[in-house]
Amino acid sequence: MKIALDIDYESEYLFWPIYSRDERLLALEMTGCFNSADGKLTVPGDILMSMLTTAQKLALLDEQIDIIQRKAEWLKLHRFLLVWRIEKHCAELLMASIPRRNAIRALPFVHLEINEAFPHLGEGKGNRGITELSNMFPLWLDNFGSGKVNLKAFHDGLLSYVKIDPKLVWDILSRPAPDLIMDPLLNVMKSHQQGLGVIAKGIDTPEHLKKVHHLKVDAVQGKLWPAIPLHALEQELTPAA
Repeated sequence: MKIALDIDYESEYLFWPIYSRDERLLALEMTGCFNSADGKLTVPGDILMSMLTTAQKLALLDEQIDIIQRKAEWLKLHRFLLVWRIEKHCAELLMASIPRRNAIRALPFVHLEINEAFPHLGEGKGNRGITELSNMFPLWLDNFGSGKVNLKAFHDGLLSYVKIDPKLVWDILSRPAPDLIMDPLLNVMKSHQQGLGVIAKGIDTPEHLKKVHHLKVDAVQGKLWPAIPLHALEQELTPAA
């Protein structure tokens, strides 16, 4: 989609693999960014969204829903989860539109992902918007541990998966006995929600991967598995027959 502002931008979508402990592809995280027409500038989606009109935001939301629907059969066939990173403006528009909301709810393998900066997340069930979003869709929290939110969302059982901030992961992996830090953290995170999945981000090197296998996380994500552009998704990730 082309966005006309002071500089013209073209939307681009990337898919970041997330692997389970048994090295099975668990999920693909769909993220969006905007590239200037001359290719010299790239802006993250959550930054540019605040500059768009409501009509432009709706058009962008519809573009993302269309991509998800076009990949639905392939995702369902291979039992991959699709983790849709969604910022507050798109989340609000999605929840306000019954047809759009129902289109995504009809695809149970699609989960929504927010980050610690999502408005009112720290209020947990005390906030109607967060509660309704969690009731409608499996909800992932990105970059937990960056210091921007309390544990209220965990205590209230609003989350299905949590991705630990890379800097926190790197700090834990650098310790002589990382399990002595990670195990209590996981116990706190999972104590209020049975089945909560925890993903370690920032697994960028073989050494990171070797160390993280000793911890009780459920899955991993990082630069060891680079993002895949939309046009190459099926070619890169379709399992061999």
